[in-house]
Amino acid sequence: MESNKQTLYKIQLSHPEDIHRLLGAEDKQVRYVKLADRMHNLRTVAAKSRESQRRTAEGTLLFFVPLAKHLGLVETAQELKKRSFDVLSQ
Repeated sequence: MESNKQTLYKIQLSHPEDIHRLLGAEDKQVRYVKLADRMHNLRTVAAKSRESQRRTAEGTLLFFVPLAKHLGLVETAQELKKRSFDVLSQ
């Protein structure tokens, strides 16, 4: 994905915009890298603040679980979902 190197601020996209942008990426490997990064984030989520943990889990359920399912990565989707629910149930 592209970034604006002239600013320190990230552009916040809505979940549908995120999905559309990621699915439209020319290099299909970007999807797998983003999923791997999110999996790592969830596996190490305990190091974050409680609010950050909640945001990560909610974003995962809204965006990354459906993406994993779309790519046919059933086990990945299941682990992301389980870890997200574990965080949200605390």
